[in-house]
Amino acid sequence: MADNAPLAEWVERELARGVGREDVIFGVCSRGTMRWPEAEQFVAEVEAVHGAEIARRQNPILLLMSAVALVAGMVWALVMIWSMADTLNRMLIEPSRPVPLGVEALALVIVASPVAYLYLPQLVAAMALAVGGGVGILSSLETLRGR
Repeated sequence: MADNAPLAEWVERELARGVGREDVIFGVCSRGTMRWPEAEQFVAEVEAVHGAEIARRQNPILLLMSAVALVAGMVWALVMIWSMADTLNRMLIEPSRPVPLGVEALALVIVASPVAYLYLPQLVAAMALAVGGGVGILSSLETLRGR
């Protein structure tokens, strides 16, 4: 690999940019220096030797995507919580027809309302998006620290 240092740098740079492995192998082959099996082996060697550097170069993009996911998930969750509260407020406090008071009536209103089948699944998805974004941020920060 020492005699192919410029090619190794190019492979490292392309992999760090997120170019697909097959495309990088094709690029190595199209440079006319290797056939497909040798290029595949060469790219694998570059990945093995420079894996940490490739991950470090990809890190800013992953950190940005994770931050966007975290913020989007939090905003989405807040909107769902507000929508659930507004819907329950309209159903219980400002009903178009009187709702009998009692635990059974309250359970019926909650289960039969859009809260149960519209808002709760979206709230769970929003929370999963936010948690995924947070995990991505922590993982990216660990990679930046060199762990």
